[in-house]
Amino acid sequence: MYHTIVRRKLVQNFQRLNQGNYEGIVMQFSPTTHHSFAGDLALGGERYSRDRVRQWYARLFQLFPDMQFTIRNISIQGWPWDTSVAVQFRVSATLKNGEPYSNEVAQFIRLQWGQIVDMQLYEDTQKLANALHIQGAAGVAEALAAPIVG
Repeated sequence: MYHTIVRRKLVQNFQRLNQGNYEGIVMQFSPTTHHSFAGDLALGGERYSRDRVRQWYARLFQLFPDMQFTIRNISIQGWPWDTSVAVQFRVSATLKNGEPYSNEVAQFIRLQWGQIVDMQLYEDTQKLANALHIQGAAGVAEALAAPIVG
C-alpha cells in the first residue's frame, strides 16, 4: 500500500510539472536536501538547500517554459523511513528557434518520512548543452549561466 501511495504522489508531481507548477514539489524537499544534476551546465551542479532547489526549478522553466514530462517507468523500494525511487522519464520542449527538444532522464530519489533528502538526475548532457546553446543564442541569458550550486 505504501508504494502505491508513493507512486500516486510521483505521478501527481509530474502532472504538476507539466503545468509549470513546481512550488509544491519544492516543499517536499527536506530543508537540508541534496539535489544533483549531471554536467557543468546552467542546470548542472549540486544544491544542498530547498531554496537552491527552488532556484533550479525556476531556471528550468525559464529555459524551457513549455517543458513536458512523460513517465516511462517507476521503481520503488523500502519503507517510509528510507525509500528509494528510480524514475525513467522523457522531457520535451520547443526551443526558441522552433526546433523540438527531447531527452531521456534517469532520476534517483531517496525519501525519509515523505521528504526528499536526495535527488540525482542524469540525462544526455550533450543534447542538453546543444539545446542550451540554442536558447542562449536566442537571448535566454540563463541558458549560458553558471550552475546554481550551494
